[in-house]
Formats: sequence, C-alpha cells, structure tokens
Amino acid sequence: MKNTTKHILNCTFTAVMFAIALTFMLGAFTTRVSFGADTKTIDSAVVDDSVTESLKTPSKPDINIVSMKSQVYIKWKACKNANSYEVWRKSKGKSWEKIDVTSKKKYTDKDVAKGCEYKYRIRAVNKGSKDSVKSAYSSTKSVSVSAIDPDKKMVALTFDDGPGPYTQAIVNCLKKYGMHATFFVVGSNISHYSKALKAEAASGCEIANHTWGHVYLPKQSTGGMLKQVVNTNKKIKAITGVTPKLLRPPYGATSAGVKSAIKMPQIMWSIDTLDWKTRNTAKTVASVMNNVKDGSIVLMHDIHKPTMKAALQIIPKLVSKGYQLVTVSELAEYKGVELKNGKAYSSIH
Repeated sequence: MKNTTKHILNCTFTAVMFAIALTFMLGAFTTRVSFGADTKTIDSAVVDDSVTESLKTPSKPDINIVSMKSQVYIKWKACKNANSYEVWRKSKGKSWEKIDVTSKKKYTDKDVAKGCEYKYRIRAVNKGSKDSVKSAYSSTKSVSVSAIDPDKKMVALTFDDGPGPYTQAIVNCLKKYGMHATFFVVGSNISHYSKALKAEAASGCEIANHTWGHVYLPKQSTGGMLKQVVNTNKKIKAITGVTPKLLRPPYGATSAGVKSAIKMPQIMWSIDTLDWKTRNTAKTVASVMNNVKDGSIVLMHDIHKPTMKAALQIIPKLVSKGYQLVTVSELAEYKGVELKNGKAYSSIH
C-alpha cells in the first residue's frame, strides 16, 4: 500500500513538473520563418501571416528657400529611400510646427505675414504599409517676408559683379532693416561664393543675370550671347532653385541684336554712383543720397570694400527718410509696370 501510494505521488509530482516545464517552454519558444535569403524571428504567441517591415532610413534633405511676392518657396532634391516629406516651420515666439506632408519636392507657404521672419526645415519619410522611418532634419533655413506699402516711396538698390567677399555684409544689413535689393550676378563668381548667393535668395533679395564672364554683349555672336546668359541662369538655379528673370548687360551695353536674342527685360540705372571708379565710401553715399527719388534704380558693385561700407550707411539713411528698399521686380510690380523682354529700363515710376 505504501509502495502504491509512493508511486502515485511520484507520478503526480512528475506530471506537475512536466506541465510547469512545458508551460515555460511554450512561453519562451520562438519560431524562425524563412523568406528566401531573409530569416525573421517571430514570437510564437503572435505568429500570423504578417512580418515586420524592413525599411531603410531616407537620406537627409538639402533645401533651398526664397521669399517672393509675400510667399515663401521651398525646394529640395529627391532623397534616397524617401516617398514623402514633412515640412516644418517656426515663427518668432512659437514652437516648430509641421505644416504639410507631401510627396512633391517643393512647397509654397502662402500663410505668412509681411515683414516677419520664418524658419523652415524638411524631414524625409520612408512610409511602409504599417511602419515608417524618418531621416534627420535638413539644416534650418531662415527667410524674411517682404512688407511693401505701395503708397510709400520706393528705391531699388542694385549690385553688380558679385557675389564676392563683401556681399554677405550687405545682405545682413538689408535683412536687419527688413529691406531687399537686386544682385546682378556674374556666373563665374558663383562657385567661389555660393553661400553668399544662397543668403541673397533666402533674405528675399532678387538674383538677376550679369552674364557668365562680364562680356561686352554687342560684340558676341547670337550663340555666344545665349551661352553667357543661359549658363549663368542654370548655375544660379542649381544653387538657389530660382531662375533669374532680369538681365543687366555688362557696361550697360546693348543693341537691337542683344534685345532680340535674349528674351529678358534689361535693367539699367538712373543713379550711377561710379563706385567702381572712385572706390570712395563718402562719395558713393553722397551720390545716392543727393540724387535719390521715388522709383530710382541705383547702380553699385558689391565686390568693392568701399562700396560695402557705403551700403551699410546708405541703407539706414534711406530707411530713415521713408524709403522702402525693394527689388527691381517688386518696384515694377507695385508701380504697375510690366517688364517686357528685350526692353531696357533705367527707372520705374
């Protein structure tokens, strides 16, 4: 009887221990499922027909940004492994906000206020059926939105032959006062000062064409003229995402042939400071302040240090006298003047 009881207890104990061990094994057991060369590990408790997605992280976006006509335009190149993009914006006193998700490689922000500065960044997204993977944020770019009153005086400061080593200082001063200018760019200088060119665009200034090699256009063949202008436009677009709409022929030299071949408005000037000749800050300042009037187009050159110093005085002086410093295109828009291809303009009233 004792042996029988002992046998029963041993069997019961063994069964209990087996059940405990089986329960533990089932809880920890995993199933390996093969799909060709890939092998996934799935919890046996939730095994079904689905497998966790393997998504690659998108590359980081590189963005270009410009403000025109009270809107902000953002462009970027396609990112590897991305199928959509998040657009983020920050304004003064506010936190970052996601304002759009798009599959396109551009975004136009119309919900901005004149005279305000905004910051933008983009994040690339690789979205699968269930999961998504996001890239690092692009670098943050800032832009100021123009605040123009059409009933107040306007003047267009223009700078030729850059970008150069002094361009950034002029852009910074314009930005400080919330003003704009037009930069007529020489294509061969762009690679050396691409950051300055990007700063021009980001600050809301206008970038225009001054040919590739600062050549005398009337002596060029039609093909030569077009090459000078087209190559410069392509380079500017590659750096800023914006294609220039205006041309200033070097030396102000044009002809019927130039006007016919190059399908762009040609912008001259009403105030020639002769800064390239005098290289004198005080004379450049006086040339502007003694002759400026509503609708003036002022010619200067941002490759000269005395001109940069003059601009840093001219900008606040004009602002204190009630002038709005605008781009040539803004001046034409708010004065109701349509700039026509092949036509030359010295001032806009």
